[in-house]
Amino acid sequence: LWGCESCCRRCTQPLPLCCSANRKMPSRPPSLSMQGDDENSLMVPLLGPGQHRLPSASRKPTYKFDALFARRLRRLASVMFPSWTCVSSMLFVMLLGFNLAEELAIYNAGMIPSRFYAALTTKPVEGLDELMLQSCIVVFSVALLMSAVSYVSGTLSVLWRQDITARIHSLYFKRLAYFQVNCMAQTYVENPDQRITQDVDSLTQTIGTVAATLIITPLTVVYYTYSLTVLIGFLGPCCVFAYFLMGLLINKV
Repeated sequence: LWGCESCCRRCTQPLPLCCSANRKMPSRPPSLSMQGDDENSLMVPLLGPGQHRLPSASRKPTYKFDALFARRLRRLASVMFPSWTCVSSMLFVMLLGFNLAEELAIYNAGMIPSRFYAALTTKPVEGLDELMLQSCIVVFSVALLMSAVSYVSGTLSVLWRQDITARIHSLYFKRLAYFQVNCMAQTYVENPDQRITQDVDSLTQTIGTVAATLIITPLTVVYYTYSLTVLIGFLGPCCVFAYFLMGLLINKV
């Protein structure tokens, strides 16, 4: 529409005849089609319908845990947690608490079989009814905590998706960014709306599932390392870590 209007302002032909007879590129807006202020700057060609920018073979994506990743994670965290008193922050603290309680409940559930062995091997059998009641309570607690973790992480994912999508849309419609993303050859992105919805959804679901586990796991490793050291000394944790490192090296090779 912009090209037709700019062409028809300079002639007296009807709009369809003018557009069909004159296929020249319309006059450009200086701020969008040129990079720089002089005429020697690079002209950015506009893409027609059905045309797509081919990916460059020399530019291959690389993924690292480096300073760039830290900066992007910090910017993403500022969107996900706007303040310490926001709903997302409170739900994340609640998620950490549920994850910690779940680890403790799973630990107690793992100790149940040994208690049954001790109770059944003694004669006469005593305390079996009480042990059955405790086992039911522990198993029910594990199931309840797992459901709570799943519910809170899902709620957090929805809130994070809402905040991140709103932020991306505010940037998408700022300074004609949507025009550059959809029409300019050097900044063209295929299906940007679909990418926003699907990529943000996948990102928030992954973070909601993994974030609390990544925080709780080091604490769990430290606790079990200390417990194993108290039981059998330093040889036990050293053998476990050596086995882990050996398997990691084998998988890498």
